[in-house]
Amino acid sequence: MPDRAGLRNEIIITVQPQGVFFEGLLHTGSTPLPGTCMKLNSTNDYSPGTGGADGSDQPVIILLPDRLQGGTCTQVYADSSRAFFYVPQPGEVFQLLVKNLSGTGDTVAVGALYGIEASSGKLIANSSFAQPCFQCIEAHVALTADTLCLFRYAP
Repeated sequence: MPDRAGLRNEIIITVQPQGVFFEGLLHTGSTPLPGTCMKLNSTNDYSPGTGGADGSDQPVIILLPDRLQGGTCTQVYADSSRAFFYVPQPGEVFQLLVKNLSGTGDTVAVGALYGIEASSGKLIANSSFAQPCFQCIEAHVALTADTLCLFRYAP
């Protein structure tokens, strides 16, 4: 695994990604951060979340930084703007947003399985998910805000 310090502004950590890159429009009222999982809406635009319940088996679409305008992992997209997306392949490694559950001081453990929260598109831990599709490969202790963490796509 490469030194994470040099990858702070990257979402895709895998050296030679084999998934699909594409562009699309963000839904009106949507200003997500890169590292959020997105869904395709019936209006042919994208918003944070999934098309089903938390942790359900849904297509995984990851929002990437806006490289054409110097965007980084910590810069939100403007409402209704053109955005960049990636559909991952199993085994690829990413920095993805873990949702901070208010007041819980969450700990993210190596090896823990996470699914996508349907409403926010951020990762949440839950052992009862039908399809937890990301495995944590970096530990974090006492989260106080949504945090980018290293995950392997493992559907």
